[in-house]
Amino acid sequence: MSHARKVLIAVIILFAIMIFVECKNMDLDEETAVNNDNTKATEQLDEETNETINEEIKDFTFSEGPKKIIDDGYYCVTGVLKNNTDETYTYAEVTFRVYDEDGNQIGTIDDSINYFEAGGTWKFKAKAIFIDDQDDIESYKFIKVIAF
Repeated sequence: MSHARKVLIAVIILFAIMIFVECKNMDLDEETAVNNDNTKATEQLDEETNETINEEIKDFTFSEGPKKIIDDGYYCVTGVLKNNTDETYTYAEVTFRVYDEDGNQIGTIDDSINYFEAGGTWKFKAKAIFIDDQDDIESYKFIKVIAF
């Protein structure tokens, strides 16, 4: 088997694993922390203190933000996420829900990084590029961080 074919198969397998993990996490309650063999997730933050609701979850913390900004006309949530573990994760993703002025969810936004270093920080920017009317977005809520 050629080297290129082996690389293609490895990429397909990695992509399938990422889809499986994301689908599995979609079924979980947002206020339940996940700590299984392949994925770690944080819980929802207390809106006033930005502290995790469950103090036992310390794998990831926001060292800055999250906060709302407008970048090139797009609504974004930015911040700095710290990996509090001694493990480098091949993939990490932070996700937020966005709401209109009536509190209706109108979408989700996320950002991801490859090779999130052990003990490192990541300056993320979750951009609402797939939401048609940016002016409809009134607020956001942190959902989760996944990493594997």
